[in-house]
Amino acid sequence: RDAQESRGLGDVYKRQTSMMFHMWMCLLSLSFAQDAETEAVEPKLALSFGSSLLFVEQAFVAEGLPNQTQERVVPVPSWLLLGEYMWTPRWSSAVMLNVPLSTVRRIDENGDIYEQHSAAAVGLGAAFSPVNLSVFSQATFRPQVALLGGRTINDLEKNVFFPLLVSRMVLVSASGTSLYGGVAYAFQEETFALIYGIGHRF
Repeated sequence: RDAQESRGLGDVYKRQTSMMFHMWMCLLSLSFAQDAETEAVEPKLALSFGSSLLFVEQAFVAEGLPNQTQERVVPVPSWLLLGEYMWTPRWSSAVMLNVPLSTVRRIDENGDIYEQHSAAAVGLGAAFSPVNLSVFSQATFRPQVALLGGRTINDLEKNVFFPLLVSRMVLVSASGTSLYGGVAYAFQEETFALIYGIGHRF
C-alpha cells in the first residue's frame, strides 16, 4: 500500500511540474509578444500562482512489523496563491492562500492509522526586498523575506493562528513576468515548506 501511495504522490508531483512548466512557457510567450519599446511603468501589484510541498510527520506501518506503526516526514503537495502590493521598491504588503491537495496520515488512541483532513491556510503580512539586481540585461533578481500572520480556515477540529516566515528568490523580466522559488516555516505548526511558482506584475 505504501508503494502505491508513493507512486500516487509521484504522479501528483509530475502533474504539478508539467502544469507549472506549460504555464511558465505561456507567460513567456505573452511577454515576448509585447512591444519592447512600450514606456515602462513601475508596477504596484503582483500576483503569483504556484505550489508548495509541506513537510509534515505522517504515520506508516513499520517495515517488516505489520503490527507496529512509525512516523516519518513526508511532503504534502499544495496549491499556493500569493499577492503583493508594493508601497516602495523594497517594501510591500503580502497575502497568501495555501490549499493542500491530499490528506495526512495520523495515529489514533488505539494505535490505528487514519486519514486526516489537511486544512487550508491564509496569511497577511509584510515583505522586504533588500536589493534589486539587474541580470541578463532585461531582468531583475529580487531576494525577498516576508513575515505573515497565518490562520487555518477549514480545520475540522480547531482553526489556529501561527506566525509564518517566508524567504524566496524572485526573477522578474522587463515585461513583469516573474519566476520564484524559496522556503517557508510556520512556527507554531512547526511545518517547513518548499515553495515555487510564476507570477506577473501590473
